[in-house]
Amino acid sequence: MHIAAMLWITLPVAAQNVTTDSGSLPSVLKPPLYFYPDEARNKGEQGTVIVRSLIDEEGYVRTAEVVESSGSKSLDQAAVIAVRYAQYSPILVAGAPTPTHIRVPIKFDLTTPPDPSAAPARPEGARMTMKDTRPLGARIKANINFTVPASWERNDPAEYEITLKPNGMLYSATLLKSSGLPLFDKAVGDAIASIQPFPTTEDGAFPTKIILVARPKEQ
Repeated sequence: MHIAAMLWITLPVAAQNVTTDSGSLPSVLKPPLYFYPDEARNKGEQGTVIVRSLIDEEGYVRTAEVVESSGSKSLDQAAVIAVRYAQYSPILVAGAPTPTHIRVPIKFDLTTPPDPSAAPARPEGARMTMKDTRPLGARIKANINFTVPASWERNDPAEYEITLKPNGMLYSATLLKSSGLPLFDKAVGDAIASIQPFPTTEDGAFPTKIILVARPKEQ
């Protein structure tokens, strides 16, 4: 079987002002993964997008949707992506961590010079190296317990989105695309769950997100 992985690490960006349904304000533990789409930049598009997201009991973003559009489809999509990669302190209601909706403004402004401390980054440019992905892929591959049926001719991939906690432990593994072999999909999910804690990148950081692509057959 063939395994490939893409690591995404959140880079620092300027602090975002957020509002909540409960009135309590969370602290930003990992800021949104901000990037300016080339399509919007080339067209001179700018504006502010308001994204409403659900923060769970651990401060992770579970859902994100545009509630006030910038008027640009690509900027709206970039804002949703940015917010989904943020993490906040748990929001307390009556002293207990409680799922709460927050509203996050993401501003795209072509006239404002980039803030060197913000270091905006594209998701695809966030510290991806073969040194990082090969050992991880090898560990997951070694833990996949599955035999491809002899009659199976296709080699479609199973694609998982993996979210890690700050300590490198697994938070969630979501199947984004099925290989067409449900038992293979499950075997990959089980293998992902067996890798805890996950390895760090070569600079010692845990990836924020991992996109894992696994094919039943070698390529």
